[in-house]
Amino acid sequence: MRRVLVLLAILGCGAVRAAEPVRKPLTAARAQELVGLLGSRDYKERERASRDLAAAGDRALPYLKAALLEVESPEVQRRVEVLIGRLNSERVFRPSLVSVDCNNSSYKAAMKDLCKQAGYEYRDGGNPDKKITLKLVNAPFWEAMDAVGDAVGLVIVPQDDEKKSITAYNNESYSPFNCISGPFKFTAANISSSRNIQLANLPKRGQPANPEYISMSVQILAEPKMPIVGIGQVTLIKAVDDKGVSLVPPVVENSDDLRSVRLYVQTNYRSLNQSCGLTLGRGSRDATTVQELHAKVALAILVDERPEITVDNILEAKKKKFAGNDLDLEIDEVAEAMGIVSLKLTFRQREANPNDYNWSNTALQRLILLDDKGNKMPSNGVTDQSIGVGVLSVHMSFGAPPGKKAAKPAKLILNEWITETREYEFKFKGIPLP
Repeated sequence: MRRVLVLLAILGCGAVRAAEPVRKPLTAARAQELVGLLGSRDYKERERASRDLAAAGDRALPYLKAALLEVESPEVQRRVEVLIGRLNSERVFRPSLVSVDCNNSSYKAAMKDLCKQAGYEYRDGGNPDKKITLKLVNAPFWEAMDAVGDAVGLVIVPQDDEKKSITAYNNESYSPFNCISGPFKFTAANISSSRNIQLANLPKRGQPANPEYISMSVQILAEPKMPIVGIGQVTLIKAVDDKGVSLVPPVVENSDDLRSVRLYVQTNYRSLNQSCGLTLGRGSRDATTVQELHAKVALAILVDERPEITVDNILEAKKKKFAGNDLDLEIDEVAEAMGIVSLKLTFRQREANPNDYNWSNTALQRLILLDDKGNKMPSNGVTDQSIGVGVLSVHMSFGAPPGKKAAKPAKLILNEWITETREYEFKFKGIPLP
């Protein structure tokens, strides 16, 4: 399971309001011509073709991915892969910018339009419609969602599904401490205190320190286009109470060592709703609030998926083995009945790591089954599994998409996850102290 982890620049909390880059129109014929020019002997032509494809932005991605399967020149393949990686990063890591201008209009219509602008699908949670008046221009997606949610009384939940949907539910509660950082929304979820009293080995002079530590949990919501697959260590940049006393605990370790740990993010499982925690040290005993908190966290983001193992004619693949990058897959059993496909699979790591407890979850999330029409067959989950060091055996089943007639299962794919790691900053003010 080869993963690409690239550390890029720190993105700070605050709305990114720069307008989207101007994108040039791109036809299939023009895209084919530009891909051909990537192999030109003329350096200027190659560079110009790369610039034109990059300027086309998201529109170029389907053509580039198709070309990657067809071009034979290793040099052209390399240039196409570089362009795909660059465009994926631009697409994923910039926040979706949306606009709305409604006057005493349906909030459901506004939500549907906002989600459509961002490339998502809106799903109503059965709420009664209400009228809102709202105007936003090139606002980050989560800022727009909060504006509608606050006006109507909704909780907005992203869904990690094929249509990248957003669901809104009626909600009488609210979350006052939020920070929008690029395509992420950070919410202070809870805060608790733990005080230690030294009872032995007391100092003969002076008073024992009796430190008090404060734990805070932070929820992270991602836009549907960028599932989080790992969270690194949270680093406090600044934390002071309302008396001006620092709440940052003392650090005795070497800062270089801490940085290397902080930036390492192990791939775990994909989700649009994650959480992280941080620890503060009590400053003044008279303080009542965290006046200002500024921190950063490394997030591993799934930017693309590529087939690593492809099993054609899955119904005829019983007892066959397939090799991936660093993971092998064996189809132990295959059965089909009434549109339900049952599989018994065994995954094996070539170099088993007894300290890696996440690879099995990752492997199952990377697995998809397609029918003969190219539709993804939803998983019904795992009914039985056995996990050993470097070995995972599972029984699982797949069915037809909801509301659709069962089609013939055709292709099992284990995808390779292409990930990037970036640090994102978040800030809160006026959080009450326990």
